[in-house]
Amino acid sequence: MPQSPFYAAYADRPVGEWPLMNKARLMHHFSEINTRNLPRDTALAVALQAEESRDFTPCWASWPWGFRPAHRASAGCF
Repeated sequence: MPQSPFYAAYADRPVGEWPLMNKARLMHHFSEINTRNLPRDTALAVALQAEESRDFTPCWASWPWGFRPAHRASAGCF
C-alpha cells in the first residue's frame, strides 16, 4: 500500500488508523488508490466496452477489466 498515492500518507500509521474503505470511496478515489497509475475513467471505459462486446480478452495496461456487479448503476470495475 505505500505505493498507492492515496495510502502513502498512512504508511507509517497502524492499519487501524487508515480510512475505512467502501465501494463508493474506492470508486471515487480509484485513480489515487491503484498502484498502476490507471485513470478511473479509462478503466471504466475499457470495462464498459468489454461488457458490451462480452469480449473480456482485451486488456489495458496488462489488466483485464469488467464490471462488478453487472448492474451498471452501481458498478465498480475490476
